[in-house]
Amino acid sequence: RIRRVVANRLLPEAWSPEQAKAVLAVAGKFTGYLPCGVHRAAFWKAFVLLGWHTGLRLGDMLELRREQITDDGRLVLIQRKTGWPVSHSIDVEAHAAVLATYPPIRVKIFEMSRTRVIRVFKQICDEAGVKSGSRMLRRYG
Repeated sequence: RIRRVVANRLLPEAWSPEQAKAVLAVAGKFTGYLPCGVHRAAFWKAFVLLGWHTGLRLGDMLELRREQITDDGRLVLIQRKTGWPVSHSIDVEAHAAVLATYPPIRVKIFEMSRTRVIRVFKQICDEAGVKSGSRMLRRYG
């Protein structure tokens, strides 16, 4: 019988709180509205805060619907990748940021293509001077 080698787990790379604040500052500079009618700054602020506080994968973030977040800030969903249920108590600031994206009424909270989200999020991170990638958001959660 061959013994399985257990590799040491490395600590995940993540932004510091200061780096996250820099990303939020850049996200708040957007002007104008998205095709779905949401103000661009509100969209990106909600995206960063919700990702930072929940650690959700990008695919789960993009499929998130308003009815999955209760009025008291509880988020409940089934992860697309694993099929496991997830429940998070959302930070007050993140919950307020999501609510600030309404109206207009729409099916998904973050109604944007995956490709566009990745591209714009990279631009935000580059301008903030931090390593980009949605994994940097989910490493914290």
